Amino acid sequence: MLSLNDELEHETAKAKQAADTRGGGVENILGEISLDEMDVEIAMPIQTLQDVAAQSGLWRNVSAARCRRQLEHMARICDERYPALRLHLYDGSTHFSAPFTVFGKQRVALYIGEAYLVITGQEQVRDFTQKFDRLVRKALVSPDKVHLRIGEMLGRS
Repeated sequence: MLSLNDELEHETAKAKQAADTRGGGVENILGEISLDEMDVEIAMPIQTLQDVAAQSGLWRNVSAARCRRQLEHMARICDERYPALRLHLYDGSTHFSAPFTVFGKQRVALYIGEAYLVITGQEQVRDFTQKFDRLVRKALVSPDKVHLRIGEMLGRS
């Protein structure tokens, strides 16, 4: 959701495909939404950011410059938009979660790769809401400090 939408950058076809897998394509929904109009709360594994910083995992075929711009972009958005945007970083090695979005008490959209599974049953929506709350409680980095942690990953003090 915080991916750069850099139309002008010409990466290799393999890197572009990897960007789509990471959410630079179908999952990049914040690009069209003004955060001034809503509150957004995100929980993600800190390992995702570590992969970007180290150009590893899904980011191994992406240029160092693009990885740096991605982290700078995320740090800036998290700093400027807090508290309307709250990013919680949890330990993905101890807490796994497939990507999902909770829309109030109405529905959940579970990302299953190139598609979403939408769930509307009250009990299932409540279960996903509780799962999200558990991820937030396990956060290693609070949302007001995420931009600082990303800065550390970029080599800033």
